Amino acid sequence: MLKPGQVIEVQIDRLAGGGDGVGRLKDGKVVFVPFSAPGDTVSIEITESKKSFYRAKILKILTPGASRREPICPVFGKCGGCTWQHINYSTQIQEKQNIVQYALRKFDIENFNPTQPNSDEFHYRNRIQVVRKNAQTHFRKRNSHELVEFKECYIAEPKINDILNSDDLPQEGDFEIGISRDDKPYIRPRGTHDPNSRFSQVNTKQNKVLLERVRTWVQKMNFSKSALELFAGNGNFTQVLAEFFNKVIAVEISRPSVESLKKLNHENIEAVCADVSTYQPQSKQIDLLFLDPPRTGVSRSFFDSTFHSLQFQYFIYVSCDPMTLSRDLEQFVKKGQHIYEVQTVDMFPQTDHVETLVLGGMSPRIT
Repeated sequence: MLKPGQVIEVQIDRLAGGGDGVGRLKDGKVVFVPFSAPGDTVSIEITESKKSFYRAKILKILTPGASRREPICPVFGKCGGCTWQHINYSTQIQEKQNIVQYALRKFDIENFNPTQPNSDEFHYRNRIQVVRKNAQTHFRKRNSHELVEFKECYIAEPKINDILNSDDLPQEGDFEIGISRDDKPYIRPRGTHDPNSRFSQVNTKQNKVLLERVRTWVQKMNFSKSALELFAGNGNFTQVLAEFFNKVIAVEISRPSVESLKKLNHENIEAVCADVSTYQPQSKQIDLLFLDPPRTGVSRSFFDSTFHSLQFQYFIYVSCDPMTLSRDLEQFVKKGQHIYEVQTVDMFPQTDHVETLVLGGMSPRIT
């Protein structure tokens, strides 16, 4: 077994969820190497030794892989944002597809669509969080409270960078800088809630792709009486569901978000402020179960209680973590549900994150 501090050479074969490159050593164990690229041959120093794997850092790139490129951002690798700027975009797309397919390899999936790329691999984020200190703008380092000064964020929308280079920023404090749903820039203290805003994904263009995919799937369904939406947020998907179902029960634990749901002005939307893990709907029979949980996925307590009593014809699961998605889909399969279609969408170019939508149902295939 190798020990921390030892130096070896390894070839990187692929990328893993979490963003690290993966190589296999002579002892059969894999090693995870941040900021490596597929095809790289690198000199690495072991930083962590576990029973089944190692972690390491790059000392020197001996032979760069074909997908490696020079990152455009001067603080890449220092701030807590991008992890894949050093990898060309076509490889990023393929690796995200591979990561999700690997996570879901145990399931019988009727249709696994190619990953939907972003139309622009840079300048797509509609909000960022920054720290102002001594009249300078900073991001936080990854997994740290240390600050990294920067002048431009290459994945933020141009209007955000215009604000960064203006005199409008306060001198001190933590702030969110973004573009509102009516295309107006804003600056507000981090953690504050705007009651007039509605949640949307940080990538405006790709959020439209998500909504259109859900709309296409729902149009195929034979049942349209009721939908139960869990983790509804401020109604990003709720409005699409309301176009097709006679009643949409939207469940969300955040009270400000529920207030936003109530402002959607759809008579067929019932907004419920409740914890999904303990929520018990009045009717156990629904046409569609729609879930958009946080990265941690759906709680075990929900699957152990409410889920078993629910009867639904279809389900749609929106996930931002392939591993928790895989874990949760096991519960659907055990309940007799089939997986019809999987669509991955690249919401976050230059990072390892990927959004995945899953459509399933009771019958062997959707009609």
